[in-house]
Amino acid sequence: MSHNTIKVNAQEPSAAGGVTQALADLSDVSGPFENNQTLGYSSGWTGLNPPAIARIPIVSFESHTTYNATYYYDLNDNVIWRNAQTVILDSTYASRVTASGSLVPTSNANWTQYYILKSSTLQGKTILCEAVHFGKNLTGSEYIKYQWGVGSSNLSTFTPIGNIAEQNQLYTSTALGIYTVGASNINLALKVVGLSGTISMMDASRANYCSLQISILD
Repeated sequence: MSHNTIKVNAQEPSAAGGVTQALADLSDVSGPFENNQTLGYSSGWTGLNPPAIARIPIVSFESHTTYNATYYYDLNDNVIWRNAQTVILDSTYASRVTASGSLVPTSNANWTQYYILKSSTLQGKTILCEAVHFGKNLTGSEYIKYQWGVGSSNLSTFTPIGNIAEQNQLYTSTALGIYTVGASNINLALKVVGLSGTISMMDASRANYCSLQISILD
């Protein structure tokens, strides 16, 4: 019958007029194919799995001890992290700068205000930054907003590298940032980019809900 002369790729219709197609019958797809593979495109569709992305942590906030927070953030401050709970897992990649100057709620050598990403080991590598920060328990219309940024010196001016996260009376969201390190060292901090009310730095009880991780994507 005439309908049997019609082909889809190289496959002819069956007697019932149906055409069965396998993945390899498509003209721009090449195998071999195996179960649990992901179809990817590179000058044609192939059955090769895409490269895996590893996350190699280099800085991590872990737990807390007993301490009190009686200092408060201003707009454009750097969020500070307790040294005893913030571990630099590999100092060949990053170092810390202690809290001092006008862009922190308190000058205190027990706290870190920003990290230096070292180009000697990180040039060309992409960094993922993640943080959740809790100031005091907010009420009413109080809020504080955070954003990751990179820059020089103490980051009084900075380039944003991620979303704006917010803590308010109802919820706290995660601040994420992605940055590819160039030929020079770069300073990295979580910045206060919005503020309403009197918002203190974390204390021992709220530190349970805070998190910080800086990783290499590889």
